[in-house]
Amino acid sequence: MRIEQLKEIMNKWTEHCTTVDEKMKLREEKRKTFDHYDEKMGDLYEDRQKIFAKGNTPDEKDEEKYMRNIKKYQDAAKEYADATNDAYKHICYFIDSKYQNVSIGVAEFLEIELIFYSEVSSIFNYFRNIRKNVLTITFKPPKREYEASDFIRGK
Repeated sequence: MRIEQLKEIMNKWTEHCTTVDEKMKLREEKRKTFDHYDEKMGDLYEDRQKIFAKGNTPDEKDEEKYMRNIKKYQDAAKEYADATNDAYKHICYFIDSKYQNVSIGVAEFLEIELIFYSEVSSIFNYFRNIRKNVLTITFKPPKREYEASDFIRGK
């Protein structure tokens, strides 16, 4: 029963680790998407500035593409910031709870070990005065007068 309780504590700890890992993976995916649009917006901005430098204005298709990508860029930035904040929150919770979870787990483990070694100690207490007990055992000495022919049929 105590081992099961320890297992539950360790499973809770593992769940925290898994959650943090999942949050970090999601954050990384959102970062990659954000980086993609960040780079793409840089290129679109440069292209747009070249058009303006020539004294022209972007055509409707370029304008739509630019505005569409601004929206994607803003959405990617928001998702990245939200995922980062969520991951940070879970990391902080994990760090704050690790001492409690580790302490409970260590205490439970040590209590289980104490029970085990107490049982072992009681078993070894049986042998506490073993030297004295063994030395007081007496054995009936064997017969010294033995003749094998006395035990053969027909002598």
